[in-house]
Amino acid sequence: MANTADAPAADPALRHFPNLDEHRELILKIVNQSGPPIFLAERRIMADRFSDMARALNAHWSKWTIAYSFKTNYQVAESGALHALGAIAEVVSGHEYRLAKRRGGPGASRATSMIPTNCSGSRASRAR
Repeated sequence: MANTADAPAADPALRHFPNLDEHRELILKIVNQSGPPIFLAERRIMADRFSDMARALNAHWSKWTIAYSFKTNYQVAESGALHALGAIAEVVSGHEYRLAKRRGGPGASRATSMIPTNCSGSRASRAR
């Protein structure tokens, strides 16, 4: 899918969104195959957003880490698109933790976990 930034007079506010008109037939095919709701993501747009965030963080801090929630969208997590850019996983279950480990790549050994640490059920964030 093409980024709307490719269009000559594109609104700058829309530069991080897929051009739905350009890909109308493909989107309709996906909707007809799987039905709504659907989640559309374009790797190039995610990479652009990641780079923008990394530049902003670099401008203010020397040490930082970008993490993303697996629970928010498993398809993005499974694609490895953000992981390949250096993002680490934020996981809340054993299933998500195992998925993060299988993805490998940068940060695989540093997946952030919100899994209970004791039998009383208290939850604590810890690096794995």
